[in-house]
Amino acid sequence: MSKVIDTARPVAHRRLVILALAVCCAVAAPLLSPRGLVADEVGENSGIPPTPVDEFVIPPGQEELLADMLGRGATLPGQCQLSAGDINGAVVVGTYTCPAGQVVFELRHPSKAPADASRTDKFAVVVKSGAPPAGLADALLTSIKSHEAQFKWLSLRPPEAQASRGFLSTLIPVLGVAAVIFVLRRMRRARRSA
Repeated sequence: MSKVIDTARPVAHRRLVILALAVCCAVAAPLLSPRGLVADEVGENSGIPPTPVDEFVIPPGQEELLADMLGRGATLPGQCQLSAGDINGAVVVGTYTCPAGQVVFELRHPSKAPADASRTDKFAVVVKSGAPPAGLADALLTSIKSHEAQFKWLSLRPPEAQASRGFLSTLIPVLGVAAVIFVLRRMRRARRSA
């Protein structure tokens, strides 16, 4: 009894191997680039500058505490009063109305403030605009210190892009090689059974 050799099978298997390699290369190429998957979305090539990620932000639910820190309802030195407060991510802005004009302070995480900023345990205080009257900055620091034990920063440490890319750039070629080995073994079994 003679066996008929099916010549279409090896061609089909070769196509599978080529397809598996092409898919692995297409998926792995952006991960192996120096900038990862976002290389063309943000940065030099797109004209869109990358947005820095704040490491520390103010979580919701602390508005009342921050208003008390800023001196809400109190008459402050220089006959100043808090007229507005705003929380923007990692910055608290307090606007004070004083007889000599408006004064704006920013409260920031100590690691995100200029070296010459006044500091408490959890905040740095920066004069954003205006000329604070004598004693206003000290009164603000005292108020912050008396309330800050209850305050908590939320730390948003950005994920290590290099670590995740390193894992993926290792995993994808390994999966590609495993797919090629699988297809080659199936081809070998098909030849033996034919």
